[in-house]
Amino acid sequence: MDNNCTERTDLTRWRLNVDDSGRQTWHYLDEDETKNYPQSFVEKYWIGLPFQSKTFEKPKTAFEAAQNGFEFFKQLQTSNGYWACESSGLTFLTPLLIITMYITQIPIPESWRIETIRYLTNKASPIDGGWGLHIEHHSTVFGTTLSYIALRILGLDPDHPVMIKSRTTLHKFGGAIGISPWGKFWLACLNVYDWDGLNPFPPELWILLWRRISAEITPLIERLRQELYIQPFETINWSKARNNIAMVDLSVPHTKLLNLCNYIAIQECYELIKLDDENTDYLNIGPVNLNLYIVYI
Repeated sequence: MDNNCTERTDLTRWRLNVDDSGRQTWHYLDEDETKNYPQSFVEKYWIGLPFQSKTFEKPKTAFEAAQNGFEFFKQLQTSNGYWACESSGLTFLTPLLIITMYITQIPIPESWRIETIRYLTNKASPIDGGWGLHIEHHSTVFGTTLSYIALRILGLDPDHPVMIKSRTTLHKFGGAIGISPWGKFWLACLNVYDWDGLNPFPPELWILLWRRISAEITPLIERLRQELYIQPFETINWSKARNNIAMVDLSVPHTKLLNLCNYIAIQECYELIKLDDENTDYLNIGPVNLNLYIVYI
């Protein structure tokens, strides 16, 4: 797994904590602390270290194979009854965490920095070096841009082979200008995209577009403005970029018929919202409804 980055933490110092609500957190212990907290079977298994498992007889039937699997699976249960596991479904969540910590100036622990770099670089596409929505997804502007930014925040040099390959792919896609709407929002928060380039979001987020809250401009932000786009940042027409979505990110291209269907669907949904309000005297089934169904007239 270390074809791209040689820096790594001491894996024997990681410990997994699972609280009674099922929340899973990994902690990097000091060397002295590791003596008091030996690594468990579960921790060794998920972190990729050698572990001592029960021995199983070679199954002769499908049922015996299932029994062996069940017995092995029981070893992965934590002491409070949960099954901890890796959350590798959506790879863009980790970059969003790193971006948030950078914007809010929360220090990133060194152990996090090292292992996040190692994880992201080794999850890059072996074909073009980009990233998608998940580890099996094709490269997209959304995934590639966010992972690239996260790696730059974590200190990976733009001339690193991983960065050169992913940046080349991003530029082939047309640059970060064609990132999907959610990506435009995050880039605007980071100050590497202009708020003029966003269409309205859900009502709860409109205040951000009015305030135009963005991260402080730093040397890294200035570098990212150069690295993410194929044209000079200051020459981009942001208003025209609102509906600019790269083809690799566009699941269903908009057509006049689709726009008409969307308009009809919105009107129908609005009528259902009004009926629900009126039928319940605006109590609704729960308070969350009114929070989501904000309507400005």
